[in-house]
Amino acid sequence: MLGSGKISNTFVFNQVYKSYPVSGYVLSVTTDLEGNTDGLVSYYHPIDVSTDYSISEQEAIDKIEEYESIAHSELQLMEYEGEMKMMWKVYYNKADGLQYVITIDANTGEVISDFLNGQID
Repeated sequence: MLGSGKISNTFVFNQVYKSYPVSGYVLSVTTDLEGNTDGLVSYYHPIDVSTDYSISEQEAIDKIEEYESIAHSELQLMEYEGEMKMMWKVYYNKADGLQYVITIDANTGEVISDFLNGQID
């Protein structure tokens, strides 16, 4: 039983489609130390979409109004308004010592979200 002080292992597998990560869709398995399954959670999305995109990484970065450095960027599939779409996710640092993440539609260039991710170590 989880939460009872018992030691367990958790294995998390992220869904991938044509080598692109699928944001938010995972399979998580929790086992005891002998390998007996204690828990299973699955968020899977059947996907059959184009992985073509028209916005380059640099064009996505250019959408950021102010930044000091780019920490990481990647293309990924993300469900948005009920539809699976290719998105750029860019992690960037500002002079305030904080890291932010912006998500941009990789075909239209629309900024989907832009928010604080955390403090830089």
